[in-house]
Amino acid sequence: KKQINNSKTFFEIALKTSDTLIWEAKILGMEGSARRIRDQLYAGQSISQAGVYLFEGAFLVRDIYNGKSHDPKNDFSKASNSLKSAVSLIQKTKAEGNLPKEFEEDIDNISPFIELFSNSENILSNILGFEGEKSYLVLFQNETKLRPGGGSIGSFAILKVRNARGSDFTIFDSSWLDERIDTEIDPPFMLRRYLSLDNLNLANSSTDPDFINSAIAATNIYSLATEEKVDGVIALDLGFIKNLLLATGPVKVLGESVGENNLFESYIKQAPTKQDFVSLVAEAVIDDLKKRNNIPYFELTKGGGRSIREKHLLFASPNPSFQNIFTANGWSSSLWDSRSKENNKINDYIGLSEANLGGNNLNYFVSRSVSKKIVLSDKGKLSSTLAIGFKNNSKQKENGGEDYKNYLQVILPEATKLTSVEIDGEKVKIEKAVTDPLVYESSSFKPPTGLEIEEKNQMDKSIFGFLVMVPAESVKRIKIEYDLPYSTSPTQKSFNYSLKVYKQPGVGSYPFDLTFDLPGSFQTLPQGKISSEIKEDQDYQFTISQK
Repeated sequence: KKQINNSKTFFEIALKTSDTLIWEAKILGMEGSARRIRDQLYAGQSISQAGVYLFEGAFLVRDIYNGKSHDPKNDFSKASNSLKSAVSLIQKTKAEGNLPKEFEEDIDNISPFIELFSNSENILSNILGFEGEKSYLVLFQNETKLRPGGGSIGSFAILKVRNARGSDFTIFDSSWLDERIDTEIDPPFMLRRYLSLDNLNLANSSTDPDFINSAIAATNIYSLATEEKVDGVIALDLGFIKNLLLATGPVKVLGESVGENNLFESYIKQAPTKQDFVSLVAEAVIDDLKKRNNIPYFELTKGGGRSIREKHLLFASPNPSFQNIFTANGWSSSLWDSRSKENNKINDYIGLSEANLGGNNLNYFVSRSVSKKIVLSDKGKLSSTLAIGFKNNSKQKENGGEDYKNYLQVILPEATKLTSVEIDGEKVKIEKAVTDPLVYESSSFKPPTGLEIEEKNQMDKSIFGFLVMVPAESVKRIKIEYDLPYSTSPTQKSFNYSLKVYKQPGVGSYPFDLTFDLPGSFQTLPQGKISSEIKEDQDYQFTISQK
C-alpha cells in the first residue's frame, strides 16, 4: 500500500512538469513523443489511484473476514464503492490502450470478483449474510471422473455465512444423503442406459452441461434427504484446490505433503482408499489458513478468480435475482448466450460436454484437441466440419489402464442438422437413439447397428449425444459435418461472424483451431486461422467480406 501511494505521488509530480517537457520537445520537433510520454504518465497515475482504491477495499474486506470490523455492513458498502472506483479507472486505462501488459493477467484474474462487487453490491450484501445467516450447499466435484457439470460428487459440505464470515462448515460423505432418501429419482438417459443407474443420487447428479440445472438436481436431493433448503450452491474441484495451493504452498493430507505440483498424482494414489480426496485437501487448506498470521489474500483472490474463469469454481442460486447476477458474470457455466441478434451477424456456437461412464478416475489420463472449419458455399450456405481427438494416455498394464467410456455431447446452434459422422476415418450410419427404458431394458432388445445419437434442444441450442469408447494407449478421432441454420445472399458484400466456444467445467485446457473455407472472392478480417488454447469460454469475432 505504501509503494502504491508513493507511485501515485511520483506520477502526479511528473505530470505537473509534463507541460514544460512538451513545450521543450516542440522546439526540437519531438512534441508527439513527449505527448505519448504524458499519456503514459496519466496511465501510471490512474493505475496507481486504482491500486489505492483496491487496497482500501481489500483491507475493509479483510477486517470483515477477520471479525475486526465494528460495522460490517457499512464497511462492506465502503469496500464496494472503493472497488467500483478502481474498476472505473482500470477499464478507462484499458480502453485507451495504456494498460501495461504485465498488469493484464493479474487484473484478468481478479476481475471476476471486482466486477461482481462493483455491479451488485445490494445483492452481494444479502448473499454474504449481512441480512441474516445464509446456508450454502458446497459440492466437492472430482474431475478425474468427469460429468457434464464438472465431476462426480464424492462429498459435500454445508457452509453457513453471516456478515461475510463462515460461521459453520461441516463436511459429509455423499452416501450419507442416499441412505436418507426414500423417493426414487429418474436419472437422465445417458446414466440409465449406459451406466445402468436406476436412481439418481448426489454422486451422479452433475449431469447437465448447464451447471444451473445440475445445481437444482443436487439441492432437490439434499432437500429430500434432510427436509432443509439452502440459499445457493457452490461447486469446486481439484483445479480450484490447485489454484489455492499456488498461493498457500503445500499442505499435509493423510500424512503426505500435497502441493500444486503433485496434487493430481496424490489423488490418483489415494483413490483406492475410497476417502474423498477433494474435500480432504480443501479441509487441509482451510486449517492451514486458520493457523497463519500472514494470509496471502491477493494470491488467493487471483487463484479464486482464475478458478471462476476456468470453471473450477461455480455458483448457483434458487433466487432469480442472484442467479441472474451469477449468469451474467459467467459464474454458473450456463449455456445462456449474451450476444445480441443482429441482421448482419451470425452467432455460431460450439461446446463439448463429456461424461465418464466407466466408473473409474480415467480423466486424469485423457487429453483432447478440437478443430473447426467454417465452409461458405457459392450460394451463401453455411456449414461446418468439427474434428475432435481424444487420447487415452493410461497404460493397459498399470493402474488406471482402462477404456474411456465417454458419453459425448456436442452443443451447437439450435436447428443445426448433422450430415455425417466419421470415427477413425470411417463414415458411420447415424441412428436415432433408443431413449425409452421400456425398450432398451427389455431382455429382447437389440441395439441398432449404427451410431445412436440422442438429440435434444436446450437454451436455443441443439445438443447431440453419443457414446465414444477410447481404449487405453490409443487415440480416437471423430469428424462431424453439419449444416448451420444460417445463410447469406450471394450478393451480400459482408457480414459479421461470431463464434462462442463453451468450455466444460472440470476440463483442463486443450488446443483449438478455427479455419475458413470461403469462395475465392471472399476474405476474413482479421485474416488467417485461429490457433489457441481453450482454458475458459472464448468469443471470436470476424468480418467476412468480398475482396
